[in-house]
This record gives sequence, structure tokens and C-alpha cells, in this order.
Amino acid sequence: MNKIPLSVIIICYNEEKRIEECLSSIYFASEIIVVDSFSTDRTMEILKQFPEIIVFQKEWKGYYEQKLFALSKASNDWILNLDADESLSIRLQKEIIDVVLNDQEHSGFKIPEQPYFCGKFIRHSSWYPQYNFRLFKKSEVSMDETGIHESFRTNGKIGKLSGEFFHFSYENLEDYMDKLNIYTTLEAIERINRGRRIKYYHIPTKFIQTFIRMYILKMGFLDGLEGFILCCLSGFYEFSKFIKQKENETK
Repeated sequence: MNKIPLSVIIICYNEEKRIEECLSSIYFASEIIVVDSFSTDRTMEILKQFPEIIVFQKEWKGYYEQKLFALSKASNDWILNLDADESLSIRLQKEIIDVVLNDQEHSGFKIPEQPYFCGKFIRHSSWYPQYNFRLFKKSEVSMDETGIHESFRTNGKIGKLSGEFFHFSYENLEDYMDKLNIYTTLEAIERINRGRRIKYYHIPTKFIQTFIRMYILKMGFLDGLEGFILCCLSGFYEFSKFIKQKENETK
């Protein structure tokens, strides 16, 4: 198949379990740029099996800095922003090809995410569907820095695609807890920097509110045991974030 004028930007660190699946799902892109933060597993070995990929190694400076660097290396106007633990469904592959070759109306598109949690695709709990702004024209977007991830925005017209991308973000509970510890620390610091104060009564009530919203109102119970675990952990996520914020405020 002929490649289409699309640049895919990926940042990664120790993604030997998922990077090959990710790369295989974007076979149609004329340019794939990977910025690796000096992985210590087999990630670089796997990348070398794809000689057409442009690989940079850059010391980790945060999500914003890594993505900004990757974006600066892209030569096509159409950009697909992807993570190493994500891959495209066949339906989404076809939609992206059609957009890049034929669309003259939009500045970018939001794409539905299908999250994977502890061995199961989650279809409820407010985790699905979440639409992410991932496909866009480089010339028509700007990039913002947030406490955890980067974000892209545009004043142009944004469409929605129906094909999903699969996000294998959490392999198991240990993986979830490791990331929870990192992300809640970053969010707590961001809240403090933005001047967002926390009351003591928010700390116990936030867990309950989050669980009720996700498990009952968003029907997380339909995802079975995994849904129950996810809703409990999501409540604990909010609890941890506010505890860390209060701890940092009193230093």
C-alpha cells in the first residue's frame, strides 16, 4: 500500500510489551517519529526492527517537552499523536486514511478511546467513550502544558471519528498503583500552582462522590469485578490527590 502524508509522533520509555503492536497499526503513515527516554528494556531492540522509523533518544523532561520535541521533527502537516501503549482499530485506520487524503474542512479530529484495565476493555464508568483530540493539522494547532500531559488546541473546525484506538494503560493493579502515585503527585502540585484550595471535608467526601458517580450513575457495575475495582481505585485516586495537596500546602 502507498503511504499517506501523515506523521505519527510517539514518546516512550520501557514499552517492549506494546510498542510493536502500536507500530504495526500505523503501517500506512509516511513518517513515524519515536522519542525514547533511554529505555532499559527491549524497546530500542524492537524499534530497530522497523528501519523506516525515525528514532530519537532524549532525556525525560516531562510529557510536554517530549511531545513538543517530537512534533518539531514532523515534516507532514497532518499529525497523529499516539502513545506507545496505544494502537488503532481497523475501522480507525480506514477513517484516518480517508481524512488525510480527502478532508479539506477540518483542522483536526477527536477519536474515541477504548481503555483496557486489568485484563478487560472497560465500556462504562465514565471511562468510555472519551474523545481525545489526536489527529490534527500541525499548521492549525498550538500546544499547551498541563500538570500531567500535554494538550493541543485549535480555533479551527474539529470533527469526530467513530473508529476507536485501544489504550493498554494498565497491565495490572501494581501498574495502576505505580502510575496513581505519580499522577496524583503531579495533579496535587498543579492544583496548588493554580491557587485551587482544598477544604478538609473534601477529602473524605471526594472518594464517595467519585465511586457513586462512576459505579452507579455511569453504570460501572456493568463492567463486572473489574468495573468495581476501577471505581474503588478511582475514588482512592481523588482521595490521594487531595491528601497530597493538603500535605504540600502545610509544608
